[in-house]
Amino acid sequence: SRLRRRSVVAALLGVSGAAAAPSAAHAESARAKAEAAVKQGDTQVMLGNPARAKKAYQEAVAADPGYAAATVRLAFVMAQTGEDAEAVKLLEDLLAAGKAPVEAQQILGGVLARRREWKKAVAAFEAYLAAEKDDVQTRLELARAYRALSEDGDAAARDRALAEYERVMKE
Repeated sequence: SRLRRRSVVAALLGVSGAAAAPSAAHAESARAKAEAAVKQGDTQVMLGNPARAKKAYQEAVAADPGYAAATVRLAFVMAQTGEDAEAVKLLEDLLAAGKAPVEAQQILGGVLARRREWKKAVAAFEAYLAAEKDDVQTRLELARAYRALSEDGDAAARDRALAEYERVMKE
């Protein structure tokens, strides 16, 4: 019988009865809706329309709050349009939850550097570069952040800035 097969499948999956199918279907549907909204947002970014991109990414986050890619893209667009405080909050919350792709650190570092929060920017850039060692542009941003720290009186930062600049020059 059909109902019996459904309960056996549910038992094998470790879920109970009739709630298994709708719950899984809902999650799948939410993710599909979020992915479609992200694609729309990406298209709007490529077309140079950040307002429409932001709206699409907001729809994606609303559809599936656990979809980290949507949150990172929303934060990126917010950072590009000067909504730095909101972008930082989104990224820091995502990072604190342990769900962020490594690109979140790069975007966060850029926003923090623009806000002259040099120590936090350095930490974000270093976290990103730990995973993406060959990103010369971000390494240059890290060197600039270290230079700014050295200008603020951090003597050790001067040496780190020079080391990062030299590394960029080699690549």
